[in-house]
Amino acid sequence: MNLVNLELKLLFRNRGFLLQLAVYLVLSLGAVVIGFNHYNKQLTEIEKQHQFAAADVAMWQAAGDKATPGGLGYYLHSPAVKIPSPWSILFKGESQELLTINRIRLLALQGQLYNEPINNSEHLRLTWLDLGFVWVYLLPLLIGFITVTRLAEDKQTGRWQLFSANLSTGSKLLITRIAISVSVLFILNILVLLAATAFTDITLSLDTLWLLTILFCYMLFWASVSYLISKLVKQANLSVLAFVVSWLLLAIAIPSARFSSQLDVSQSNTGVSLLMTQRQSINDSWDRDKQADLDTFLAAYPKWQETSKLGEAFDWKWYYAMQTLSDDAAKPMANDYLTHIENANKAPVFRALSPVLNVDLLLTRLANTDRQSDLDMKAQVTDWYNALKDHWYPYLFFNEAYSPQAIADAPKFSYSANTAKDALQLLWLLLLTACLIALSYKRKS
Repeated sequence: MNLVNLELKLLFRNRGFLLQLAVYLVLSLGAVVIGFNHYNKQLTEIEKQHQFAAADVAMWQAAGDKATPGGLGYYLHSPAVKIPSPWSILFKGESQELLTINRIRLLALQGQLYNEPINNSEHLRLTWLDLGFVWVYLLPLLIGFITVTRLAEDKQTGRWQLFSANLSTGSKLLITRIAISVSVLFILNILVLLAATAFTDITLSLDTLWLLTILFCYMLFWASVSYLISKLVKQANLSVLAFVVSWLLLAIAIPSARFSSQLDVSQSNTGVSLLMTQRQSINDSWDRDKQADLDTFLAAYPKWQETSKLGEAFDWKWYYAMQTLSDDAAKPMANDYLTHIENANKAPVFRALSPVLNVDLLLTRLANTDRQSDLDMKAQVTDWYNALKDHWYPYLFFNEAYSPQAIADAPKFSYSANTAKDALQLLWLLLLTACLIALSYKRKS
C-alpha cells in the first residue's frame, strides 16, 4: 500500500503527466461534443425527410381518383432511413462515406440503392474528431508516454535505482507503476463516458459494459506492450523508440495495408456503372417488341402471369416490368460488388495482426457505423422494396380497384440494427496480451 501511495504521489506531482492528462481530457470531451452535434444534424435531416414524405403522401391522397398506381410508383418518393445509433456520437466509423438517407421510388432499385456521390480521393473533406480516434490511436501513445517514457527518464536521472533499491526485484515496482498509470487513465475514460451519457442520448446499458470491456482489454494490451519493452530494452532511449515503432506498426502500417488491399479500381463508383447498365437496358426496351419483353418478365416472375395482353396505348405494367428486368441485368454487378465489400470488411488476417484495427472495428460495430451496417441497410431496403412491389403490382397487373387509402397502406421502411457482439475477436486480443506477458516473464527467467 505504501508503494501504491508513493507512486500516486509521484505521478500527480509530474507536471508533464498532468499536462498530457489535461490535453487528453480536452480532446476526449471535444470529440464527444463534435460527435453529438453531428448526430443532432443527422436527426434533424431525417425529420425533414419524414416531413417531406408526409407532405408528398398528403398531396397524392388529396388528388383522389386523379392519381393512378402507375403514376404513384413513378412520382411518389418513400424514405428509407438508417436511424443513427446513439453510440455513433462516439464512434463515427465510416458513416461519413455511407448513405443513411435514401428516397426510393418503384423504379429500378439498383441505381437508387447505390446512388452514391462520385468520390475523388484528392477532394474528400477531412473527417471530424471522434472519441474512437482518441481511444484507438491516441490512448496507446499516452500509455507509452506515462509508462515507458517516464521510466526512461527515471533511469537517466538515476531515480529508478533509488526507487527499486529496497525491493527484491524491480519487476514489482515496474508492474505497480504501469498498473497505477493505466488505472488512472481507465478511470478518466470512464468519467468521459459517464459525461457522454449525462449530456447526450447515450444511455447506460449492457452495451456500456461491453464497451468498457473492450476498452479495458485494449488498455491491458498496451500496458503489456509497455511492460515487455521495459523488460527487454535496457537502454532508456531505445525503449521509447521501440514503443513508438510498435505503435507505428500496429496503428499505422497494418491498418494502411488493409486499406490498400481494399482498393479495387474495378469496384470504384459502382453506383454509376449500375445506373448506366439499368438505363441502357430500359432505353433499349423502347425499341423492342413490348409484348415479347413483357412475356419474358412474366416467365421470370410467374406470380404476375394472370394479366391481360398489352394494347396499343402505353401501359404502366410494361414499364415497371422493364424496370424489374433492368434490375436483373444489373444484379450480377451488384452481387460482385457486395461480395467484394463483405470480403474486404472481414479482413481476418489484418485484424489478427493489429489489435488497433481489431478494436476499431469492434467499436464501429457497436455504433453500427461500419461497412457491415451498410450491407445490412441495403439488404433491408431490398426486402422493403420487394414488399412495395407486392403492394402496388396487383393494381397494375390485375387491375385491382384503386383508392387513396392504398397510399397509406403501403409498407413503411423501418431499419433494424444488428447488435451482435464479436466476442471471439476480444478473446483474441486477450490471447495476444497473455502472450506478451508470458514472453516478458520468460525473458526474466
